[in-house]
Amino acid sequence: MSNENSLDQFTKKKYRRNYLRRNDLILKTILRQMRRFYKLEFNRVTGFIFLKRCREGNYYARCLDKFLDEEVLPKYFVLSQVHQKERQSIFLVLGSLIYPKEEIDKSICTPLEKIRLRLIYDMNYKFNMATVLEVGDSVKAFKILYNVFVLARKEQLLSENHTMIRSLSEYQKGFDALDEIF
Repeated sequence: MSNENSLDQFTKKKYRRNYLRRNDLILKTILRQMRRFYKLEFNRVTGFIFLKRCREGNYYARCLDKFLDEEVLPKYFVLSQVHQKERQSIFLVLGSLIYPKEEIDKSICTPLEKIRLRLIYDMNYKFNMATVLEVGDSVKAFKILYNVFVLARKEQLLSENHTMIRSLSEYQKGFDALDEIF
């Protein structure tokens, strides 16, 4: 009986040690926290989640505009430095990050932007390192949004999130790795 318990405890310790070494799980958790941060802020500012059923089709795009203009751009950018093309790219990436299934006017997307939006979707829902690296190489707007997230939430997450507190050094390394990519 005691051999079974000790074997079970050893297996749990071994599993936990291997779990912590899986960098992809650490990175995936951080990126999901990023998505959660933007979704919560978006709903706080716009009330979208409560009002979306009783609004017309372009309501999501209008809420994204409001969120960008009132929350993201003024807090983290000098507005004169954000060109219209950059703003549109941030708009599209943010829209696909927060609620990827909601309709955005895809007619404003170039074929290359559609591919990039698909990469972001894949990174969130079919996570692998190749996709993360490809997003890091090709999607400037995602880099901008990641850096805004780090400025706004990194320290708070590392000090308050129970999962991150348990493995603080692993998550700090994860943030450092993502900082290099983005």
